[in-house]
Amino acid sequence: MKLLRTPFVNGEAAGPMRQAAGDVLRSAGDASGNVVDDALLVISELVQNVNQHTRSDGVLSIDVVGNDVLIQVTDHDPAPPRPQAPDGHRAGGRGLLLVAAVATGWGVRRTSQGKTVWARLPITLHEDLLSSA
Repeated sequence: MKLLRTPFVNGEAAGPMRQAAGDVLRSAGDASGNVVDDALLVISELVQNVNQHTRSDGVLSIDVVGNDVLIQVTDHDPAPPRPQAPDGHRAGGRGLLLVAAVATGWGVRRTSQGKTVWARLPITLHEDLLSSA
């Protein structure tokens, strides 16, 4: 079940996408907010990776697949992101480590026009949405 699909231009702040994603996820399930908070962290990190490491625009997609929320960020740069070891002398470089810490799985899939970086998080849907999922 598709919850959200929103294109963004390189350099666009993740804030409006985070707001839209939070609204959609809260209406779909997980009243505790844990998955919503984790999803917003994942969105921030994956969108920031596109903005910082590519010259590409992107697309954020959020879908429900089984009992998971699938967050995908697609861009036109074929180079996969590379997790970096933490370095106390560097301000960044921890985004994919954070994604790996909160997601049940994450990865990269090449596309005909670049790549998609994805992460899965467990979600409990509201009962009325279970029948349509």
